[in-house]
Amino acid sequence: MSKQQNRVRLTAGRVEAFTCPAGKPQAFLWDTEAPALALRATPTGRKTYVFESRLHGGTIRTTIGTLADWPIEKARGEASRLKMLVDNGQDPREIERQQQADRKAAALATQAQALTVGEVWAWYIEQRRPFWGELHYRDHIDKAKPGGLPSGRRGGGKQLTKPGPLASLMPLTLKDLSQPTIEAWAATEGKTRPIIRPACMAATDCLFNVVRRTARICHPAT
Repeated sequence: MSKQQNRVRLTAGRVEAFTCPAGKPQAFLWDTEAPALALRATPTGRKTYVFESRLHGGTIRTTIGTLADWPIEKARGEASRLKMLVDNGQDPREIERQQQADRKAAALATQAQALTVGEVWAWYIEQRRPFWGELHYRDHIDKAKPGGLPSGRRGGGKQLTKPGPLASLMPLTLKDLSQPTIEAWAATEGKTRPIIRPACMAATDCLFNVVRRTARICHPAT
């Protein structure tokens, strides 16, 4: 049966009664009010509304949704909206893919905002560990240590270890790692560690390079 022959005004009764004929993978019942809208039925009994039109010389089809989620009038409205996009030369499928990508990016941004600098730093050094010597690896660990533990040095008495130069940044979430925060950290470290600061700048640069890739999601360039 052609599309024209199988076109009626969709109603609740017709939608309920429509089934896929035996031996066919799917069947369509097209609407007269919204010509681009069809009810699709499969041998399993599943029914969905679909949109079909022509764009740039080809046929495009996309699923609108199930009967449970889309009452007939709502499906008609969605089909009309999609038809307007096609009439303007836009592919609804591409728009939906872009929207999905945007939603995924937004979800990743939310996850990134919750990450701490310490989590990113730990991930980075573990990723680089196979390419480093043990001393280089331990050096990166030490630069982020919080300190406050017994030094263990002979004759050290109750002396506690000092925090590593990056320790104060480790608890920060990426959304809080703003440029003013970094500048304040650098100023403080410059006062308290004027001798070792040059030695730790390479590690700091590594930290910022890794963190900034993620932080860009949270702090878009202005």
